[in-house]
Amino acid sequence: MDDDKIRALFNDFQPELSSSDNFILKLQKNMEMVEFLREQSAALKKRQRLAVGVAAVSGFVMGVILTILFPTIENWIKSLSISMPQLRFASIPIDYSIIGWVVIAAACIFTAINVYEITLARLKAKETYLL
Repeated sequence: MDDDKIRALFNDFQPELSSSDNFILKLQKNMEMVEFLREQSAALKKRQRLAVGVAAVSGFVMGVILTILFPTIENWIKSLSISMPQLRFASIPIDYSIIGWVVIAAACIFTAINVYEITLARLKAKETYLL
């Protein structure tokens, strides 16, 4: 009884076959979309590589500038600790040069990240104007 119902179901199933022209048009449209996505992906990779390069150079330049200014930064940090005596611990010696290097590293990282974001946004805006 179940076999008869299944056979009847399959006998009634008459799928509609598309013509070869429709198939070719759909295939061509899909291939064009794939090619468009491939081009967009390649452009995105190029923009990201350029943004990483600009960010690396800017972080390096910031590091060089701040390293040259390191004595000034260290004196500034020492003067901050003198002006805030409640933060001073008499039993713990504080190496102000380590604090200075941490400040320099943080500034370089902050600069590189922001330059990356700005460069990526500018390149994306520039590309939309070209389209």
